[in-house]
Amino acid sequence: MAIYRGPGGSGDATTDASSEGTLATTKAAEAAASAAAAVVSKDAAAVSATASSDSATAAAGYVDTFDDLYLGAKSSDPTTDNDGGALTDGDLYYNTTLNRMKVYDLGTTAWLFTTLTAAEVVKVTTVADNITNVNTVGGIDANVTTVAGVSANVTTVAGVSANVTTVAGVAANVTTVAGISADVTTVAADGSDIGTVATNIANVNTTATNISPVNYFATQYLGVSSSAPTTTVTGALYYNNTSGSEQLYIWDGSAWQDAAFSATGAVTAFNTRTGAVTLSSADVTGALSTGAIATAKIADDAITADKLANSINTEIAANTAKTGITSGQASAITANTAKTGITSGQASEITANTAKTGITSGQASAITANTAKTGITSGQASAITANTAKVTNATHTGDVTGATALTIANDAVITAKILNSNVTDAKIAAMSSSKLTGALPAISGASLTSLTSGNLTGALPAISGASLTALPATTALLSDYSTFVNSTEKVTVAATAATGTINYDTNTQSVVYYTTAASGDWTVNFRASASASLDSVLAVGEAITLVHLVTLTGSEYRNTTVQVDGVGITPEWQGGSAPTEGNANSIDSYTYTIIKTGSAAFTILAALTQFA
Repeated sequence: MAIYRGPGGSGDATTDASSEGTLATTKAAEAAASAAAAVVSKDAAAVSATASSDSATAAAGYVDTFDDLYLGAKSSDPTTDNDGGALTDGDLYYNTTLNRMKVYDLGTTAWLFTTLTAAEVVKVTTVADNITNVNTVGGIDANVTTVAGVSANVTTVAGVSANVTTVAGVAANVTTVAGISADVTTVAADGSDIGTVATNIANVNTTATNISPVNYFATQYLGVSSSAPTTTVTGALYYNNTSGSEQLYIWDGSAWQDAAFSATGAVTAFNTRTGAVTLSSADVTGALSTGAIATAKIADDAITADKLANSINTEIAANTAKTGITSGQASAITANTAKTGITSGQASEITANTAKTGITSGQASAITANTAKTGITSGQASAITANTAKVTNATHTGDVTGATALTIANDAVITAKILNSNVTDAKIAAMSSSKLTGALPAISGASLTSLTSGNLTGALPAISGASLTALPATTALLSDYSTFVNSTEKVTVAATAATGTINYDTNTQSVVYYTTAASGDWTVNFRASASASLDSVLAVGEAITLVHLVTLTGSEYRNTTVQVDGVGITPEWQGGSAPTEGNANSIDSYTYTIIKTGSAAFTILAALTQFA
């Protein structure tokens, strides 16, 4: 593989190629001289000529290899070599945008800078000027790593540096505290309790001031216990929490006695009685005041008949005779079984109504007579009968005439009587040229819709193109073959530099001319428009020819990729091979003939012509 040493340098492929070409020429001259000098050496001379040719071929190969390795000056990272092949490890190019050399790393598929920027050089110089310090830090890298691992703590200490200084000033005290660290730890464990005491220090002081009553209470109430505590204080209390025996006890000076009712057992003390106490009604009556038991305290169904006074029971028994109502009310209820709640006259009228005596005789006769439809007059009935023959139509005049069957007279319907849009194509008879006379008014193409050949018959009069306005811009308007004499073609002139992906909208563009020098290789994408594909407007067997004019200055940029509707297609290039570079200081004319061969299938014939 050739090694790049810069243009014109020792080992430069260009220099090597020139040397090899000179050598080849010398060898060829020597071979010719040898052939002239001696026929017997013809075969050897031929071999020498072949070797010379091989050397020339090798030199050309070196040049091509060099061209693939050093891609020249470009404004952005290339994606292929100058022949359109894949990039290889170590490929070089000069970035004109950044003014820096770059080398291709195949492993990472990235272009890397080969030199440092001025700013990066300053940084390297700074490190070099301080290499002693760098080496020192390198020698304590383990310590640096340790500090890095506690960087948050270091930051915290830095934030309290004043406090650290203060601690340093009382180092002796800190040492003293360290000597009693166990006690400090104990105090720390009770920090919550100490905090509570501190918060309630006023109460603590009050308790201290009244410590005698506190101590007295402590000797009087001994708290909760499952067994009797020891005491010498008469009147001392404790609560026994043994399950099933919960009870408050009092010390009488010699023994523990029940102090009140047990929580779950029988009454063990009441008033002056102790031991097993049975409470009588007198005890309860005496304990309750008059009216003390409210209704809510009495359980439902708790009061039986035995609990009611005799007088109440007697009144309830008497109520079986319904004495809760008066005798008159009872009689009235009994009499109502004969419906005496209404009068005799009302009863008779109800009975008579079964014969429909609720209406008069005249009303009944009228209802009966109505079965003959006597609800209308005789004259109305006759008129209805006569109308079955429709003999009562009035005589009409105007557009609709007649006294019996109504008809529309010929030529009676005027234009004003016809609703707009009601005359469809089907209502228009075959139209001859004789019906189109005089100068036609301006016709909008938007108004000529859904016309068929059957609607236009005979020879049409001459129609001025100026009268046909607002025709839709679609290729469907021109079908079969058309003849153009001295026609013009629209050229889109754009002050734009060719680069990246160029969208070519065939509905509105035929020839496109880029007047600004190209800034990089480009991809051209052919489509009908931004919203329509070329595939949708071209039929199978149809073709379209387009021209793209690109301005080039010193750089030899070219069209590298051709697409139709965003899909890459390899063109058939004039001469048999795709161009490997553009033409510097020229206008390059690319001509593309796109032939639709199937659904979304195209053949593209392409050619590149230099104009300089």
